[in-house]
Amino acid sequence: MKLGILFSGQGSQRPNMGYDLYKGSESVRKFYDSLKLDFDIRDISFGADENTLKQTIYTQPVLVAFHIAVLELLKEMGVKYDYIAGLSLGEFSGLTAAGVLSPPEVMEIIENRAKYMSDCCSAQPSTLIALLGLDEGEISEHILELRNREIFIEIANLNCPKQVVVGIKKENINEVMDYFSGVGKLRIVPLEVEGAFHTSIMDDAAEKLVRKLSEYEFKEEKTPIVFNRTGGFRNNESFVKLLSEQANHTTYFEKSLRKMMDMGVNTFFEIGYNDIFKGFIKRIDRSIKVIALNTMESIERLDKEFII
Repeated sequence: MKLGILFSGQGSQRPNMGYDLYKGSESVRKFYDSLKLDFDIRDISFGADENTLKQTIYTQPVLVAFHIAVLELLKEMGVKYDYIAGLSLGEFSGLTAAGVLSPPEVMEIIENRAKYMSDCCSAQPSTLIALLGLDEGEISEHILELRNREIFIEIANLNCPKQVVVGIKKENINEVMDYFSGVGKLRIVPLEVEGAFHTSIMDDAAEKLVRKLSEYEFKEEKTPIVFNRTGGFRNNESFVKLLSEQANHTTYFEKSLRKMMDMGVNTFFEIGYNDIFKGFIKRIDRSIKVIALNTMESIERLDKEFII
């Protein structure tokens, strides 16, 4: 048996996340208490409402801090994992899991990344919509038609079979929604995000990330990471290139999941809420086991559900 660990992206947050870990673990308390950000991450993580948590400048640091807190507890339990992946911001949590960067370094990077991407959202109002029921090739034909009408639309995420997430400008929402509502076998799900992440609208953020990431010394992975940018392992590419380009390019998370399965992974730990990865994985292979870890209770249950 091989184990993969998956770190969630935006959309998996919820109010009060991590508070029971903070109360129940001295190491988690020390971690949160040590963080020096432009805001008190404990106040936002444990006290902010849902709308506040949806703001990119808060969502990204809060989620990564939560990921690292869960990871700290897994390390204390002696859990060993074979492969790592994270969706979007979750990939930065994966750097800590693989021993590439320290938790303080990752938190500093992700706070800046959140600011860069939030600034892009403000400069060009945009959003993401999920298109369910057609594959990438079929959606690409419709994208070409919309571009011929001079409408901005790009593929942002390929997460699982017959789910394509696209980025659009808010000024075109009605026209795009009307267009896709006329496409058969297609369900349209607007996503509650602040902008069209993983599209060229984030070009400025990607450029700033190159400069920021270049300040750090990246260590070799102790555990292999499957990267968003390619859906595969790092093959001589620099960390700076892979991590900056995922901000303004399509993420290939379905390819990442399939890669891990091809390597023999048959059990995943999903670090996050809402069973998002479980839904993705069910569309690929229903025989794969997915265990969600997001509360102290769920972590303590590992002794019963999983042989460590």
